[in-house]
Amino acid sequence: MGTFAVSMMLVVLTMYALPYQGIVFYALCAIIPFILGGLILAGTMQSSKDQVHILYFVDLVAAGLGATGAIFLMNAINPIQTIGLITSVLILVYLVVSYRKTGRWSKFVYTFVLMGLVLNMVYPFLDFIEFKAYQTSPFTVFSKRPDAEIVYTHWDAFSRTDVYDTKDELLYMSIDGSAMSPISKYSKELKEVDYLLTTTGALSFQHGPKKSALIIGAGGGQELLTAQMSGFEEIDAVDINKGSFDAVHALAGLSGDIFHQNGVKEIISDGRSYIKKTTKK
Repeated sequence: MGTFAVSMMLVVLTMYALPYQGIVFYALCAIIPFILGGLILAGTMQSSKDQVHILYFVDLVAAGLGATGAIFLMNAINPIQTIGLITSVLILVYLVVSYRKTGRWSKFVYTFVLMGLVLNMVYPFLDFIEFKAYQTSPFTVFSKRPDAEIVYTHWDAFSRTDVYDTKDELLYMSIDGSAMSPISKYSKELKEVDYLLTTTGALSFQHGPKKSALIIGAGGGQELLTAQMSGFEEIDAVDINKGSFDAVHALAGLSGDIFHQNGVKEIISDGRSYIKKTTKK
């Protein structure tokens, strides 16, 4: 269990800190804790054959609770710190269960690792170690743009959301390094963004009643601004990624915090699900 716990953290940090290596490398790394975890489960059930039905039941229940809890933790902190927390718990369990059987040096090493992981919860490793694999991946949109500065990052169970500033009239928000969505630099004067009326997105707002509009995939909010310039009074902005809304709020000085305007309602939801539930037409 101790080896499994340490391997999980080391594998993740290796994949995090090294430049992009390709899917085969990551699969080979990930199989190490997978095999060690399997050995723990197999060994436990083999040594307790008479209670295997109870162990299997506990395994299934714990797997369900763990999967749900992991989502909660990744939203509360972030994926890397979540793995650090899980590793800490595993090492603590290992030390408690095997304390009398563990040698002095093993106790020292595991205690030292445990202290480092606890420190990680206060001073995250992410603040000191660059995510090299992400920065150098050919699938990350701005990997070859050294002039693109990341001005905001949010990482939760759904995705990693980054906002890049390339020193022009737009900010660029990416989801997991791609799925680009522009954020117009805006200081609450609609004439600053009247160029949006010349885009194809403006066609949707030219006809019909102008009371209310629904925007699915609100992203950086350009369609919201286009709808306002076209005369719409009430706007429901729906996006499945909470990080998109958080990014626009965090960069209020540049984005105008457009989702907090009167008449605008931000909704974190899948578009189809929201349409099915709402009574609006």
